Amino acid sequence: MSTGDATNWNLVSTISDMNTLTYTVTGLSPGTTYKFKIVDTDWVGSADSNIITISTPKIQTSISCSVSSSSPTIGDSITVSGSISPAVSGATVTLTYTKPDGTTLTRTVTSISGGSYSYLYQPDATGSWSVKASWDGDSQHLSASSQSASFNVKPQQSSSSYLLYGVGIGGAIIIAIFVVVLKMRQKPPERKGVYIKCPYCRATIPIDSEKCPMCGADLKK
Repeated sequence: MSTGDATNWNLVSTISDMNTLTYTVTGLSPGTTYKFKIVDTDWVGSADSNIITISTPKIQTSISCSVSSSSPTIGDSITVSGSISPAVSGATVTLTYTKPDGTTLTRTVTSISGGSYSYLYQPDATGSWSVKASWDGDSQHLSASSQSASFNVKPQQSSSSYLLYGVGIGGAIIIAIFVVVLKMRQKPPERKGVYIKCPYCRATIPIDSEKCPMCGADLKK
C-alpha cells in the first residue's frame, strides 16, 4: 500500500492461503488517496499486479450558530457562538453578518477543544440583522454552513421624554408654590364699613359705633 507517488510501499498483510480472494484493509484515514498492489512471491521469484487507486471520502460535518440576544440595544454587544460537529479544534470559522441595509461584513474566529467557538460583536446600526457561520473543511472534513441567526437591534430609549416629564412635574410644583406664596403675601381685603345716621345729631357714623363720635350720644341704649 502506498499513499504517495507509488515509489514507497508499505506491507499491509501477508497471505499464504492461495484460496483467499479478498482482503479487508482497515484503519484508513478519511480524505486520503491510497494505491494498492499485490506482489506474488514464490521460489521462482516475484511478480507485481497492476496498481489500483482508491480515495476515502471526507467526513461530513455541520456547524451551528446562535446569538446571545435576539433584541439588543444599540451600543450593546452580543455573543455569537456555536460548534462544529464532529468536533474539529483549531478550525477557522467565518461569521458573515448581514446589516439592515443589506450589506455584509465578515469576522473570523478559531474553534477550540470540542469544536466550539464564540465571538463578541457590537452592532453599529439599528434594525434587522442576521449572522451565519461557515468553515472550509480540511483534508479530512467537508465544509459546512449554518442556518442564519437573526436579531433586531433597538435604538436607545430617548431621555428627552423623561426630561420633559420631569420638567413638567417640576414646573407644576413651582407654579403651585408660587401661587401659595402669592396668596399668603396678599393682604386680606379691607372690609368696607356700613354707615348709619346718628339718631340724635344725624351725623353719618359706622354701624358698629357704640357712641356717636360727633355728639357723644350713647348708641347702645
